[in-house]
Formats: sequence, structure tokens, C-alpha cells
Amino acid sequence: MSKIVPTPSRADKPLAGAAKVVRMEVGRDSTRARADLVFVIDTTGSMNDKIDGLIESCQSFVDRLATRRIDWLAAVVGFGDLTVEGDRIVATPFSSSADRVKALLRGLPRYSGGGNEGESSLEALQAALNQPGYRPDAIKVLVLITDEPALQRKLKPSTVTGRLREAGAIAFVLSPNIKYFKSMAGDTGGEWWNVDSGGDFSRILAVFDRIATKVASTVAAVHKLTGGNVKEYLSLPPSQREE
Repeated sequence: MSKIVPTPSRADKPLAGAAKVVRMEVGRDSTRARADLVFVIDTTGSMNDKIDGLIESCQSFVDRLATRRIDWLAAVVGFGDLTVEGDRIVATPFSSSADRVKALLRGLPRYSGGGNEGESSLEALQAALNQPGYRPDAIKVLVLITDEPALQRKLKPSTVTGRLREAGAIAFVLSPNIKYFKSMAGDTGGEWWNVDSGGDFSRILAVFDRIATKVASTVAAVHKLTGGNVKEYLSLPPSQREE
């Protein structure tokens, strides 16, 4: 069984890291698209020097979503290698505050990942799907960021992709050039970007604004074309999916 550590929230205390983040409700407005984002981030050793850049780049997502008038909530799932003692999957509550989302990212535990190749990204995606607090009328968007292949001990990429599709979740994937990661993004209506394992991550940070723009435009298209129904959106020919 995956070792998932939920991060508790308390509304009566000031924010002091991920553990004190609370979900903030957003008013209903049927004219606006709703998106519930979960950043699923590899926080093992090879990613340590990249987390700070990702934290600052999160503002791009907020700005682009705001430009499209998208009513958003965001949460974070951090993960390591569940075969390594001490590594966990940590899931945080949803928030509608950019500052709080940044605090969530800063508060993520950093894991060793062990000396083997591969991390528990599939289990982390499953944890993201199981995240409590999704709004019933919101589009689920998962953004996976890892520079390692997926460990495939109990879960297979095709299984997770099928569960994403069944849940109506769109996956945007930043990963090494591996077929199953690319298929996962394409098969769920998202997009894939290359992250070389152990390589320079600055190139990804440089285009993070474009990634955020793509996430926002896809959410807007799903809302406009199918009223937020991702399954119906995926049934459309690719040429008709552009907003």
C-alpha cells in the first residue's frame, strides 16, 4: 500500500509551511471555467536544485489562469521512491491563494530517492486522483514534473492513464522522453514536455510561462466546447479541440 501522508489544515492558525494551508472556497459562477489543479512533483535529490525555480514559476500559472478568467484551486503532491525507507507521498489541501500554493511547494519534504533509477510517480498520480476537495463542476488538471522514469511495481502507466481518463482528468507531463509519459499526456488531452534525466532544468523554467498558457487555454477550450466535460472533449477530433 502506498505510504501517503495527508497534510492537515487549520483555519485558526497563521500559515507556517504546508501543514497549515487551508482550502479556500470560491463562489460559483457558471460563466467561468473552473479548474482544480494538482502539481505532482518529484522531490528527490536530482530535483532539489529545481524546486525553487518551480516555486517562483507557479505565479505564471496563476497569472495565465486569471487572464482566462478561470476559477481555480490548486494542491500539491510531492513524492519520492516508495521502495526507499523514509520516502513518502505527501498530499496537501486545495487552496485558491498563489502565496499559499508557493508555501505548499516550499514545505514539501525532500527525499533521497535511493540510488536506483525511477521514482513513484504513478503512485503519486493515483494519490492526486484520490485527493479530497475536488469540486464536482471543475475540470481536473494534473501537472506531473519528474526527471526520472516511473517505478512500475504495482501500477502500470497504462493503468494510471486509464484511471485519469475515467476520472476526466487532463495530465500535463514534464518528464524524460519516455513513451508512456508522452502517451499519458496525449491520451488525456494534455501535453508533454521533455525533461532530460539529470540534465539542465533551466530550459523548462524558461518555457514554464508557455506551459501555463497551454494549461489555461486547454481548460478554457474544454469549458467552451463541452461545458467542462473532459470525456466529451476527448471524443472530438483533435482539429476541433482548439478554442
